[in-house]
Amino acid sequence: MEVAIFSFRSLHYWFFLVNLVICIISFEFESVSCSTPTFGNETDKLALLAFKNHLVDVPNGILSSWNDSLHFCEWEGVTCGRRHQRVTALRLEGQSLGGFLSHIGIGNLTFLRELVLSNNNLQGSIPSDIGLLRRIQHLDLSTNYLQGEIPIELTNCSNLNTVDLTGNNLTGQIPFHVGHMSKLQVLGLGGNVLTGGIPFTFGNLSSLQDLSVAFNHLEGGIPHDFGRWKSLESIRLTANNLSGTVPPSLYNLSSVTEFAVTQNILSGNFLSNMRFSFPQLRILAIALNQFTGIIPETLSNISGLEILDPGDNYLTGQVPNSLGELYLGGNKIFGSIPEEIGNLINLTTLYVAENDLTGVISTSIGKLQSLRELGLSFNRLSGLLPSSLGNLTLLYQLDKSDNNLEGNIPTSLRKCDNLEILDLMTIS
Repeated sequence: MEVAIFSFRSLHYWFFLVNLVICIISFEFESVSCSTPTFGNETDKLALLAFKNHLVDVPNGILSSWNDSLHFCEWEGVTCGRRHQRVTALRLEGQSLGGFLSHIGIGNLTFLRELVLSNNNLQGSIPSDIGLLRRIQHLDLSTNYLQGEIPIELTNCSNLNTVDLTGNNLTGQIPFHVGHMSKLQVLGLGGNVLTGGIPFTFGNLSSLQDLSVAFNHLEGGIPHDFGRWKSLESIRLTANNLSGTVPPSLYNLSSVTEFAVTQNILSGNFLSNMRFSFPQLRILAIALNQFTGIIPETLSNISGLEILDPGDNYLTGQVPNSLGELYLGGNKIFGSIPEEIGNLINLTTLYVAENDLTGVISTSIGKLQSLRELGLSFNRLSGLLPSSLGNLTLLYQLDKSDNNLEGNIPTSLRKCDNLEILDLMTIS
């Protein structure tokens, strides 16, 4: 009986000791977590200091707050989450920061959701450890001097909805797997030296709203998979070496407001096939290609169209009479300038040079009091210069050279105080 009593008392004693140890450990753990930085916090601080140490030519005062007198969450450009005090955003755009981005070790900021270093002087390649930022949603490295290829590891960042690498010196091909970043809404790759084709996998980007790959050296055709987009608002493919026709599937992009494919080698009867497509269109830029056919009158049904630039193609037809900013130079447009041109009271530029326009210059042009540029050269316009041109007080460029105009220069032009360029040569 005594042995049993001793065992019971021993068990009770050990149970008391275990509970006491647990309480002490819990108390110490809570004290540490509240009073000292966790390992994750320290990692973020070290990553930020490494970032700072690799920068060069930092303007005075830009990173003066990056010192031990302040918690790193209070440093300039740094935002932390309230719960874990981890860095969630680093925004230092337009600060003239120099240095090599590839040496910074940005991948250690694993809670980062937003990285904006645009409009700086950063060099080197985009570091592959950027693929470790699995939480990142917004990446803007535009307008720097970054080189090398777009790292394939970037496509591991599946939560990205904005990627802007515009205005760098990036080379190589666009990674095929970019098309698997299903949450992308904005993709800006313009103004680089990218080569190869546009991956057909881009058609998988069902949330895409804005795509720019302009001013590169891309070649091949426009993928017909682009027609699968349902939310696209802007597509800019300008200044590449794209060839072939515009895929008919693109006519399904009813939400598009800007369609720009200027300066490629595209061909076909694109405009005639448009008909009533793109009802939301504001900007249509297809100049410097090899498009043929007639400019359709149905363009006038797109009530929000502000800028039309089909210049330097092989287009014919009448000038639409209800458009915004007009760039129609270098085509084979015939007929007279419609009287309704005077209804476009917000028009700032009217350029229809190098066509086959005939008839007199409509006096209604004088109603375009927002007009700053007027180019009618190299046509077959005749008659007198209308005195209503004097109403265009904001006009700074007037070119009506190489026509069949006659008579005197109207004295009303004296009212055009902003006029800097005036070319009326060949007036008989």
